[in-house]
Amino acid sequence: MARPLKFLLSDTTLTSDVNQTLSNLLKQINTVKKTVTTVGGTATRALSIAGSNPTSLESLTDVLIKAVVNGQTITWNGVDWVNTDLGVSFKTSGLGGFWSAGYPMGMQFGQNTTAATVSTTSEQVTVFQFTLDASWTISRVTAVIATNSSGNSVNFGIYNSSGSKLIDSGALSATSTGAISASITAVTLPPGVYYFAQSANNTSIQVTGFSNASSPMTTALNAHGTVKVGQAANATSAGVMPATLGTITADTLGLNMAGAFFGV
Repeated sequence: MARPLKFLLSDTTLTSDVNQTLSNLLKQINTVKKTVTTVGGTATRALSIAGSNPTSLESLTDVLIKAVVNGQTITWNGVDWVNTDLGVSFKTSGLGGFWSAGYPMGMQFGQNTTAATVSTTSEQVTVFQFTLDASWTISRVTAVIATNSSGNSVNFGIYNSSGSKLIDSGALSATSTGAISASITAVTLPPGVYYFAQSANNTSIQVTGFSNASSPMTTALNAHGTVKVGQAANATSAGVMPATLGTITADTLGLNMAGAFFGV
């Protein structure tokens, strides 16, 4: 039996407008960001679809109408289609970025930094939940090796709130101290909730990071709802971070957050 559709509509949106907009979106059978070229009638709205890769009305359970106009972009964030042109958007290559768990550029000035151990066991993935209030299109990941380990490497990534991988720096060499950087295929992160992830295949590797480990504060973060800071069940393998985090266990290690710069 087909599942019912539920709509949250505003003002005088017409059924024909909704059906037209649905039809437009249902033609999109992958999760690559789309530029809206047709919006039905006067409804000037796009849909946030709760469910991946919808191909029929029967596959939808909840549809949220959000303001959109022709020429704007909707992006799949791993949970919903969202309008990436709402609010502030940073997407000019080479301009801007953020540190690790969403820390703003410039955070390093006045913030205590330290040589942060990345992993306490080989290929362990530690995550820190954070939020983004603007849309960022990320194309580079940079960090600084403080304590090197010849032939070994570190990874930094970003996962959505469901624990699915969105960005992986790939294996960054920790053979020498100093800055390391990798270009990645550009990924747009709309406003939302994410996890910053850090991993190393050798426990001696340290990177310059933020001296913010506090057991009581971490306990407070993890006291309600999803685990905000902890270790993922799934590990990095052969220089590739896991596709999903799996179960996240609340942190008891007190690791400092590695400083990874996600650049536009």
